[in-house]
Amino acid sequence: MGIIYRSEQEAQRICKIAISECEQIRQKTALEMDRVRHHNIQEIERMHHQVMLECEEVQDGADAYADRILHDLEHQLTDALQAIQRGRTQLDTTARLHYSL
Repeated sequence: MGIIYRSEQEAQRICKIAISECEQIRQKTALEMDRVRHHNIQEIERMHHQVMLECEEVQDGADAYADRILHDLEHQLTDALQAIQRGRTQLDTTARLHYSL
């Protein structure tokens, strides 16, 4: 065997090794990308769930606040209506006294 032939054989062997190593690296990279993608999807789902819980809490708090405000307003309006009714009753009573005289 000549030196050129051995050199060509060695070059082919080195190329095959390099190709094999490149393929292994590519496969490892693809697996790592899949792992990272899966992890990111899980993290996004966890964050989405957390945000939805927080939204529900905020909505519940807003509903409770609105209910308190409406309840207070209802009582204020009830008090105002009662004052109006008392005033009208007093006016009716006063008017009857004036007409009866």
